Amino acid sequence: MRPGTVALAIVLLLSASTTVNAPSQQSNSLNTTPSDGSSLPIRFGPVAAFTYIPCVVCAVVGDAIFFNASYSASPFSHIIVYTWNFGDGSPLAKTTDPTISHVYPAQPGQWQVTLTIYDSRGRSDTVSQLVMFQALPTFAIQPSKIVLPGPFAFAFNATESKSYDPQNPIKDYFWTFGDGANATGRVVQHTYRLPGIYRVQLSLITTNGSPQASKTVRVPNFIFTSTFHGLNVTATGSVAVNSTSQTITATISVSVVNATTGQEVFSRTFNVTIAYSSGNPPGFLLVSAATLYRLGLGCMVNTGTSDTSCILSKDPDIADQPIVNILDVATIAFSFGSTSNNANWNSDTDLNGDGQVSINDVAIAAIEWGMQVFR
Repeated sequence: MRPGTVALAIVLLLSASTTVNAPSQQSNSLNTTPSDGSSLPIRFGPVAAFTYIPCVVCAVVGDAIFFNASYSASPFSHIIVYTWNFGDGSPLAKTTDPTISHVYPAQPGQWQVTLTIYDSRGRSDTVSQLVMFQALPTFAIQPSKIVLPGPFAFAFNATESKSYDPQNPIKDYFWTFGDGANATGRVVQHTYRLPGIYRVQLSLITTNGSPQASKTVRVPNFIFTSTFHGLNVTATGSVAVNSTSQTITATISVSVVNATTGQEVFSRTFNVTIAYSSGNPPGFLLVSAATLYRLGLGCMVNTGTSDTSCILSKDPDIADQPIVNILDVATIAFSFGSTSNNANWNSDTDLNGDGQVSINDVAIAAIEWGMQVFR
């Protein structure tokens, strides 16, 4: 293994034939040289964002607004608290649910609403947006899923936005994309060149104010695509190396699709944090339920650049220790040189799926040697 390389493996236990149902302009700067001396290709904090819908047909006293913060995101953890300041002097509202409603006493009105989110690692982010009862800023994002490979181009469409006040029509649309760029127009396009989670914010320009709504888009810095045993495997996500704490943090989404039918047979997002040292780079395997055979995606991370390369094979943890060790290599050695016609044939040891157990299979096990398995 090369110096400065850490082995990171994701092992998927799945069936080749059975379907598995898988479960404001705040700072979002790309920081490659943070002050703590670590090497971070993207900003790894949470990003707050929210949309709203005014209930203009509700038969209630006052202005009812429905807020949705589900577009908020955190790359390496999950959001556990949403704190709302509705801008009307009412007490702060803290919830674990991203959706909430609020009734304002005045009618009609506008308020500066502030959302602060906290993730499971204690980090937070805040966004403040103008909310106007008689206006609805809303937009769609295309594509809804990442298109591989990059660059990552998105279209943002605000044609469904509206003003319910004919005396206060929408004059223009102003966009910020979270990477320092902005644009005007009802439908705009933007291309992201660097990985990260970005807050996209739309402002409707009216005479009485500029109500806002925001969503997030995720741009990966890790992309892997390959085909194995009739399955198309795609992995995307973000990988970060912190040289100060000597940790690697990653969020990787894996999708496995039947290459013939196009049916998705596996989909999951893995959140990973591992420690490393220059003398003994560690590795690990993440494991899911199995039926027929197991796929292993073994990825090597360069700790100097966060560049990641992968090998797709069957799971090298043949002995289910759970660690790739001498027992796995011994199992491969026992079947070495065999094919399906031999008595000592073991299909699990044919890691590269070429119909024979050879030095290539031993090499795969050697690359992932010492990796701990997590199921």
